[in-house]
Amino acid sequence: VGEAEGVTFIAMELIRGEKLSDVLNRGPLPPKRALELATEIGEGLARAHDKGLIHRDLKPSNVMVTEDGHAKVIDFGLAKVAEPIDLDGSTMSVRNPRTDSGVILGTAAYMSPEQARGTRVDHRSDIFSFGVLLYEMLTGRAAFQGATSLDTMHAILSQPVPPLPAMNAL
Repeated sequence: VGEAEGVTFIAMELIRGEKLSDVLNRGPLPPKRALELATEIGEGLARAHDKGLIHRDLKPSNVMVTEDGHAKVIDFGLAKVAEPIDLDGSTMSVRNPRTDSGVILGTAAYMSPEQARGTRVDHRSDIFSFGVLLYEMLTGRAAFQGATSLDTMHAILSQPVPPLPAMNAL
């Protein structure tokens, strides 16, 4: 964010490449490639968490794969600033996780159980979404599915985590 000649502006990085969702529309990734991208996505989330940011909407369309093959986490539009809730500052939790009472924000298929319930979220919500994203990268399908968004959130809250196929079957 800056100002020049009385005009306030926001400058953002131009990322050339394609969304991970477009990559996954062509099918699952080979395990080695999925883990390469997952490592970079995890590093991006860790940096955000170190700065006290919780993404809250990690999904394939919010990850760009650059022209040179690297992953970048984008669209922090639903992000919340976290604050320490214990004395040593090692635990981060969102101060006011909801915009309004009863409002649930995020994309159903990638929500953590805490988000689906509309309760307090912290960095662990992003880690859950990251696991769901990695599952999809490896299998080419969503980990939790339902006919509606509500059915999908119910699956997240009540169904066991679906097992991955054997790695040699991938």
